[in-house]
Amino acid sequence: MRIVLPAAATLLLTLSACSQNAPDTSAPSDGPQPGDATAPANASAGEEPAGQPGTDLPSNITPPNLLPPIALPVESIAGRWRLSSIDGETVPAAARTIFDIGCDRVEFGNCQLVAWNYQLAYGDLTLSRTEAITIDIAPKPLPCAAPFPPPVARAVGILDNARRVNRAGNGSITISSESGRMMLEPVS
Repeated sequence: MRIVLPAAATLLLTLSACSQNAPDTSAPSDGPQPGDATAPANASAGEEPAGQPGTDLPSNITPPNLLPPIALPVESIAGRWRLSSIDGETVPAAARTIFDIGCDRVEFGNCQLVAWNYQLAYGDLTLSRTEAITIDIAPKPLPCAAPFPPPVARAVGILDNARRVNRAGNGSITISSESGRMMLEPVS
C-alpha cells in the first residue's frame, strides 16, 4: 500500500527526521546521557559535550514555522470602490472618486468619457480603454476638454498601465502599475 502525503507534510516530516537538533519530546533530559548515539564516549551523566551545536539551548524552544504564509489571489474586484490613496498618500476628500467595477469593466463619473475593459487572473490585471457610452444613441456625446483633478489624473494613469491587484485585510484593494499604486476602499 502506498501513502501519499501533501507536500507540506512531507517537508515537515523530512525536516524533523533530518534535524540533528530536534528535541526528543518523549522524556525530559538535562543533556546527552552516556550510551546515547550523540554523546561522546567519554561523556558522563550531567556533562554537556563542548562545541556541539544546539546543546546549550533550553529544551522549551518551539521550532519556527517553516512554511511561508500563502497569499491568496484576488478572484474578483467587482463592486463600488472609493479612491483613498495613491502611492501611500491619502487622497483629499474632494478627489475621492467612486469607481464602479463590474465583472469586466471599470467606470467612473467623468465627462471625458474614460472607461476600461479588464481581465483578471490570479491577481494579474490587464486593462484597456474603451468607450464610456455603450448604449446605442445618436449622436453620441463628445468628451469634454476639462482636465481631471491631479489625484484623479494619477489614478487614470495607474489604471491605464495596471498590472497587479492585491486585497488588504481591511477589504481594500491595491492596484499597481509601473507608474504607481492606488488603494480603493469599498463603498458601503
